[in-house]
Amino acid sequence: MRIHRRQSKLLALMLAAALTLGGIVSGGRCRAAIPAVDDGLVVVSIGDSYSAGEGLSLFYGQDKPRKERVKDENWLAHRSTQAWAGLLTVATASGERVALRDRFCEPGTANEDISWYFAASTGAKTEHLTIPQEKFYAVFEGLWHVSIGTAYLTPQLEVFNGLTGNVDYVTVTIGGNDAHFVEIIASCLTTSSLLTPKKLTRKLNKIWEEFFNPDPETGIRLRLIEAYTQICEAAGPQACVIVVGYPPLLSDRGFSVSRKEASQVNEAVHMFNQWLAMLVEYCRVKNGLNLYFVSVEKEFEGHEAYSEDPYIFPLVYNDKQSKTEEINQLEPISGHSFHPNEKGAAVYAAAVQRKIDELEIRRKIRNGIPWIPEETTVAEAGQPYLLPEARRKRFCA
Repeated sequence: MRIHRRQSKLLALMLAAALTLGGIVSGGRCRAAIPAVDDGLVVVSIGDSYSAGEGLSLFYGQDKPRKERVKDENWLAHRSTQAWAGLLTVATASGERVALRDRFCEPGTANEDISWYFAASTGAKTEHLTIPQEKFYAVFEGLWHVSIGTAYLTPQLEVFNGLTGNVDYVTVTIGGNDAHFVEIIASCLTTSSLLTPKKLTRKLNKIWEEFFNPDPETGIRLRLIEAYTQICEAAGPQACVIVVGYPPLLSDRGFSVSRKEASQVNEAVHMFNQWLAMLVEYCRVKNGLNLYFVSVEKEFEGHEAYSEDPYIFPLVYNDKQSKTEEINQLEPISGHSFHPNEKGAAVYAAAVQRKIDELEIRRKIRNGIPWIPEETTVAEAGQPYLLPEARRKRFCA
């Protein structure tokens, strides 16, 4: 039976303190301190299509027969086996680094070393953290083999119920669907800006009106604060919650959109990210939540949709090949549109990986667990590694 996580961590901290302060005495000699062993990590990834990996097949459950596929929450949510969250790596007790997707767990199951729970869903808004998300599906396999209906996905925060151990990390992208960004861009690209020159401006203005609406039921800003609070409460105070922003979406070099419209869209995304960062900081300082923000804007600059080396899918129309992956095959536009491609997913993973690695160092220093950097030789690894005081203060600030 697996030791309860709180007990295991307490034992690990006691062992680390004893080894670090005095070593283990044997035969009158002091043995070198050994790194304390933790009971493994629990990581949860929630949020919208940018976390789910929309557009990157294969999706979990996609290989099931049609009638079973439309009942599979993983497929209905379009949780991708190539999503950036699954590309993140963490170290096992032996020091081997493994990708989270290699430790994928269905609800109610767990691994001994690392458990990754994936509850993000395409189309999810902040409200779907606590209420079911409605999914209309229409899947065709020839003329006579059709599945059409509506499913309701489990509220995402329910993934935290019944986990074997305490949660270490949560990754999340949320808010983009509340602001209707992808819908606005698709609408912009499928209508002529010459015929409706102020259409995009009006839509963006409406977003900001909704963002600053003081009504907690409809104001996006207040809904985000509530969402962050709910996530942190569900995950527990020990969990580091990493909120990830959105990339610039449109290149001004493309022929499908004017320079002005591309600039307007990217500026709106930038301002949205700025507000996400400020709201995360507000929740950290004002409410004491264990929240961190990661931006991916710089990494995506010059790699927007319609650029020469895009990290973002352009507007994609459904064809025979893409329709086999679509939840609603009646839609003319594919869900791939304006989501990170494989390169974009790798960039997302690298940005979040840097934050997790930084937080892991902080956690080990704070808990008194001897930390040995990867470049340390075997000979040097015999003693606990102590950071210079200036670096220690920086990491522990």
